[in-house]
Amino acid sequence: MTSKRARIGLTPGSVGKAIEEDKPASMTQLAHLLGYAGSVGSSLTGKLRALVPDLDARLAANKAAKDRAGDGKPAPKAARHKPAAKRAKAKPAKPAGAKAGRRPRDPRSPFRPTSSYDMCFRILASYPDGLPKGKLIALLAEATGKDLKHAGYDAQVLLSARPNEDGLSNNDGPRHRSCKPGFWIRRTNGHVQLVVD
Repeated sequence: MTSKRARIGLTPGSVGKAIEEDKPASMTQLAHLLGYAGSVGSSLTGKLRALVPDLDARLAANKAAKDRAGDGKPAPKAARHKPAAKRAKAKPAKPAGAKAGRRPRDPRSPFRPTSSYDMCFRILASYPDGLPKGKLIALLAEATGKDLKHAGYDAQVLLSARPNEDGLSNNDGPRHRSCKPGFWIRRTNGHVQLVVD
């Protein structure tokens, strides 16, 4: 926050001095230099123009000089964009999920490659002997960038796949409606293991 200045008496000399010494580029900057706060009203603008008849031209000259010299202010929005040559060298977009490339896609996965369910399948497949359910959820949260609660919801969809009476999924084992067939989960206490038909 800027400190408030005491208002300088409005005379042709004080306004001219502020323009010459501080080089304001706008009516607002000039008013602030003279001790006024906030936006500039039409009455103040009229007074300043009456005191210094060529005020607008002098402010425009200051603005042009600052633009040529580069005053350290950010460029206009259109000028901030990178040129086409720089944009072409930009890095390719990362796959979905914070660390989706960390585990290779398992060709046996029945889920869409960029989905959280597919990432859960990848994690389960990368532990052939299984892993604790809590660790599965923590790894899924890390890989997808979700919090533990929502990663747990996604993991629970896959963990709902149970075998049928013959120990196979064969499309008729009970499971969540979003859980596709072709695999089931062997549960031993808190330990879960992927079994693919």
